[in-house]
Amino acid sequence: WPARRDGATVIRYAESKDSGRTFSPAVTVAGAKQTGARGWHAMALGHDGGVHVVWLDGRNAAPMAAASGHQHGKAGVKPVRPAGGPRQDIFHASWKGESERSEQLIQANVCFCCKTAVATAGEHVYAAWRHIYPGSLRDIAVARSTDNGATFGPPIRVSEDGWKIDACPDDGPSMVADGHGGMHIVWPTLVAGDTPRKGIFYSALSGDTFAPRIRLDAGDTDPAHPQIASDIHTTTAAVWDERAGDTRRIVFRPIAEGVAQPALMFDGDGVSYPVVAAPEGVWVVLWTAQGSGGRAVIEGRRIPSTAKH
Repeated sequence: WPARRDGATVIRYAESKDSGRTFSPAVTVAGAKQTGARGWHAMALGHDGGVHVVWLDGRNAAPMAAASGHQHGKAGVKPVRPAGGPRQDIFHASWKGESERSEQLIQANVCFCCKTAVATAGEHVYAAWRHIYPGSLRDIAVARSTDNGATFGPPIRVSEDGWKIDACPDDGPSMVADGHGGMHIVWPTLVAGDTPRKGIFYSALSGDTFAPRIRLDAGDTDPAHPQIASDIHTTTAAVWDERAGDTRRIVFRPIAEGVAQPALMFDGDGVSYPVVAAPEGVWVVLWTAQGSGGRAVIEGRRIPSTAKH
């Protein structure tokens, strides 16, 4: 989580070794004695029990000239000065047990306030963020490490969505690996039309590229904040919040073998920011809602899994 310590914005971490009953003293993962904002973080465990964290970091947010052209090299896409916001870079850190933390810059000058995502499959580590492509197109990118996070390759564009905006949409991707090492991702993007509105899309990595996107929302609501989980096999499920007229609701939609299944919806006052997990045989969905007296509460559902094992 992000915190302020000694005048700096830092990323903090604590762990439990007794199923969440107690936690270790918090330690600073990144940002100690460094300038700039940092946050929009994500965390995943590796196959070896190591911890992988990605976040947006403003330590290099000094003024810079806009880069010209779309150039590739060892560092990926040449930085482009973000329009309408401060520079943010995406970083990765990893460690195991008491070992020293390893930290890497994945990509410079990314969209500056969309959340990030990280997922692991064996020695492969994947980081996702909203990238700034030439013309200020804000599309989702994924970088892959094949050496357990020691180095990352250049960004892979998930989908050419063409969302041109000189600001940050403040809504990013979610990513997960299934039980067979397949990589799945959901994200929001603007859809053009008579009434432009955001849509929720899904894709899976196929070799070195992502499959054509699949739209998950109905197209006539205002959806946001997607999250994704996978069971131990290959079924995934996405959740998001949306507004349909005067109704706010949480939407849960499984995806089996690349095909979106019927959705379940849960209405409620102020429902937003859902998350989903997949224990054996069941999906667990949690979200925030407005309780009595205007208090924020946590609600949720257990949904039986219909995956064929």
